Amino acid sequence: MRPLSSIVIVRVVLLVCLLIPIVCNAGQILLDTDTFGGANGDALSTYSANWPRLSSPDLGLITIQTTPGFGQANPDNGLSAHRRTGQTWTDNQWGEAIIGSPVNGIFGIMVRSADEPGNGVAYLGGYFPTTGDTIYKIVRLNSDTSLAYLVVDPGSHTAASDDIVNFEAVGTVLRLRVTRSAAPLADFTYDTVGDTPIYTTGDPGLFEWHTTGPIRAGGTWRAGSVTPDTRARRTLMGVGQ
Repeated sequence: MRPLSSIVIVRVVLLVCLLIPIVCNAGQILLDTDTFGGANGDALSTYSANWPRLSSPDLGLITIQTTPGFGQANPDNGLSAHRRTGQTWTDNQWGEAIIGSPVNGIFGIMVRSADEPGNGVAYLGGYFPTTGDTIYKIVRLNSDTSLAYLVVDPGSHTAASDDIVNFEAVGTVLRLRVTRSAAPLADFTYDTVGDTPIYTTGDPGLFEWHTTGPIRAGGTWRAGSVTPDTRARRTLMGVGQ
């Protein structure tokens, strides 16, 4: 029997990657992805029924911007959030997206987002200005749409266009990882034990608001489940840890 050629091996590997869940950062399994290739200006909930707006009378709509991509057509829309449905999400989950340009306002990956009676709640990982900065933070979205700042990146890294923001929730621990130019930039955690309230289940999604518009806040979103696997893994959008 002749040995398999390198071309055949590559084709087999690609086929396997298409047929089974893709493992990303340590323990992360890819279940869903979106590049936002809809019509400019369409709300995500118009672009896809699997992007409903997070329930709240005070939250606006994220729209398709500079397709493919997402953002805001008008900063007057205010804080905007959409959760992703259509999958059976586990409580241990993650989400990831690439930051667009320019960097201003608010940009967050949501995990465990849920529609409370009349309002939405979630954990957020991204950049949120407290004193005009764009330092990475982990934040809780409360049911009154206020933001509780849980932890600031100990390295004080500020956001930049094309950064890859990866945010996960495993048990009571939230973890934010940022990759820049294919190299790890930030990696920090927050334990929600003792917090009130604590969110234990829900959907991943997106949360953003920008001070100018129209703006392409980001693109290429993906999400999935997390297994208790600590082995090093590869990632499709950055460097595995």
